[in-house]
Amino acid sequence: MYTPAAHAIGPVDALMVTLAGQSERFTAGEARRSRESGETIPARRARAIARELYPNGDILDVELVRDREPRFVVKVMVDNGRRIDVVLDARTGRVISRG
Repeated sequence: MYTPAAHAIGPVDALMVTLAGQSERFTAGEARRSRESGETIPARRARAIARELYPNGDILDVELVRDREPRFVVKVMVDNGRRIDVVLDARTGRVISRG
């Protein structure tokens, strides 16, 4: 069934809404400079922290992203096949959220 409200925004508007909800990833060069300057912990440390939380999980990806403060998002596949996102403060390694 067609409902006008469901199609109230066009494709460009929908794209802008999607992009507004996403954080920007650091480029490889930016991440390297940030680590070398001591602004952020190394990605391998973020990976190790996630591994400590989920020792039997498979690390799928580690992203350094911009938000209000830089953070790492470590994607982990756990035993039951669920994907868990471990979010860490990129400056300190403190766990912000997991789940």
